[in-house]
Amino acid sequence: SYSPLLFSFHLLEFVRRSPTLQNILRAISLTKNQLGMTALLCFAVIYMYAVVGFTYFQYDYLIKVHNGDMETFCETLWDCYIATLNLGLRMGGGIGDAILVPEFHDNLDHYYARVIFDLTFFIIIILILLNIIFGLIIDTFAELRDRNKRIEQEKKNRCFICSIERPEFDRLSRTGFHQHIKHEHHMWNYIFFMLHLKTKDPTEYDGVESIIADQIKRLDPGWIPSERSLLLEENKEAEGEEPPEESIKINQQLLEALSQALRVQTQKSIFLGETETKP
Repeated sequence: SYSPLLFSFHLLEFVRRSPTLQNILRAISLTKNQLGMTALLCFAVIYMYAVVGFTYFQYDYLIKVHNGDMETFCETLWDCYIATLNLGLRMGGGIGDAILVPEFHDNLDHYYARVIFDLTFFIIIILILLNIIFGLIIDTFAELRDRNKRIEQEKKNRCFICSIERPEFDRLSRTGFHQHIKHEHHMWNYIFFMLHLKTKDPTEYDGVESIIADQIKRLDPGWIPSERSLLLEENKEAEGEEPPEESIKINQQLLEALSQALRVQTQKSIFLGETETKP
């Protein structure tokens, strides 16, 4: 039989259903090495404080029990370490908030030593090391959130197949970007086509299927229309625009024709000038 307490773990289903909670856990898992080393350093520093507390401030580790008496919880070094670790990390002001406050006039040396002990524990452990741990988790979570945001922007504004951005389709296409990714370059159609080639008998391939199957086998993405769209090319042709490479060729031909015409005109001018100067 199982304990009814195990049913409480079913609430963790929220983690599986929430991308935000998954990013929080992923932020911890991605920085586990840095977190582990920082925590190890934190435990080592706390152990040094426990040694100092056991040696010089053992009788300051007092706690009031249920009957009103004061009992020490630093009788051994292990007890002192556990108390420093437990109370020092949970108290907002460090270990100084948990142990006995020394009298100022009774022993000035003891009082100033406690000031240094309590203050350095608060600065090193509470302000620095714990905030480093929190900072690692928060920074990693922020990076994951920004990366997911960039991915979402890419999915909304860039075609997965041809990598052409949304403004290009909105400017040159009548149907727009949404129509393009849903019909012309629907990514699942490419997946289905690859599955079709995988399940089809290679002896039954036609010419196009044979070429594409060979490219897929060689991990050659040349069959995917990168930076190309038939819809944009048709719209450019309808508007009288030429593709960039063809436009360059046409411009070069025009320049050559103009240069040749200029040379012919110059030769004619020189010939006519020479003719007029003759007697």
